[in-house]
Amino acid sequence: MNLYLFQQDLRIHDQALLNKALHDGPVIGLFIFPNTWFSKDKNGIVKKDAFYLSFIYQTLLDLNQQLKTLNIPLIIKKGVPKDILNDIISTYNITSIYFETLPGYEERLLYSTLQSFGLRTVTDQMKPLYKTYALPFEIKDLPFVFTQFRKQIERLPKIFTENLDLIPQEKISIDAFIPNPDALGITYIQHELIPGEKAALKHLHTYLFEKKLAKTYKETRNGMLLFNDSTKFSAYLATGALSVRRIMNQLTVFEKTYTKNESTYWIYFELLWRDYFYYVHLHYGDRIFTENGLGNGHSINDNPTLIQAWMQGKTGYPLIDANMRQLNQTGFMSNRGRQNVANFFTKFLKQDWRIGANYFESKLIDFDVSSNTLNWLYASGLGNDPRENRMFNYITQGERYDKHCLFIDAYLPELKHLPNHLKYKVSELSEKERQDFSIQAYPKPIKRFYNK
Repeated sequence: MNLYLFQQDLRIHDQALLNKALHDGPVIGLFIFPNTWFSKDKNGIVKKDAFYLSFIYQTLLDLNQQLKTLNIPLIIKKGVPKDILNDIISTYNITSIYFETLPGYEERLLYSTLQSFGLRTVTDQMKPLYKTYALPFEIKDLPFVFTQFRKQIERLPKIFTENLDLIPQEKISIDAFIPNPDALGITYIQHELIPGEKAALKHLHTYLFEKKLAKTYKETRNGMLLFNDSTKFSAYLATGALSVRRIMNQLTVFEKTYTKNESTYWIYFELLWRDYFYYVHLHYGDRIFTENGLGNGHSINDNPTLIQAWMQGKTGYPLIDANMRQLNQTGFMSNRGRQNVANFFTKFLKQDWRIGANYFESKLIDFDVSSNTLNWLYASGLGNDPRENRMFNYITQGERYDKHCLFIDAYLPELKHLPNHLKYKVSELSEKERQDFSIQAYPKPIKRFYNK
């Protein structure tokens, strides 16, 4: 019996590794919710919070429906991975284990556990758009700056082969095991972005061919409120419900059918960033998790009060607070929001970037360890970015990307009586002005307050 260990590849389209497993004999699928996902760190941050867990769980429900069409039973377990694997291997007489190799630290610990059983293992690389063998350089020669990476990659042919549709196996006498969410300690949440492969493929088609939103992506991508401001592919990519090759191939069809412009290029551009961070992680390994990341020493000021205010969206700076509250209430934040709140946390509050990264890991439905970690290093001046002292203006950023204050109104009701032209300037108002506008319920700007 072959065991396929699902991780960040929760789909059956473009599934080369699962195809290998099916050709080698009968297959059962396994997904593990590790106990560590439910534990808290020293700052009280749970590793995986409700939105992420719910999104993964519902993606797995959909995966189970897809696997049924292939007669592959899916088993979902929660606990210590080594104990679960040992039980599965002995119960079902597993002879081979199939899994994608990912560069994360926890993933590599899992792979060591898999190897310790002494069984045949079969692996593949499915996450990046461009696989290692296709790169025009060795991993050890990976450019340190994205632009250099991009220019070399863009010379490569944009031909991305997807694995063909899978052929169902003969039915086997093993039943799927899908615990209810309560049994796993998961709260079922109704997400705006519907989880799962079926919804992911429908969303891709709708975005490209029904609404033709790729035409204007570059103009809307910095929006913070509307669902269609960005592609919303990230959560599907992070769970593997949507293949990156499928996105690119469909984008190519869109360009040939409708238009090829700066916006369609920018979708490709963002996928290159995803590949780049994957390869930076592969190249530098666990160094990316250290305090100084890929940079030099820097000054941090450990202040639990500032950290908690940032997490709760109570800093007194509207752009930051609205985005953090959006994250806490939805499990999502726009790219523009992420850049600002990370810059604020590391540059303005001077807190340890790893705390912010851990909080994002806990909350985001589209969490990806490589992209999350390296984006935080980028924001803190400790990553692949020569501009170490970049500081955003959190007033002008808000006014520029939320001109009509619709985003701030959605998440900061305390400011609803404040005129729009003052909403992003509230951190500069005097105490008398705060009273005149009846906004005492909104926090004072915390850094200024604590520096008195």
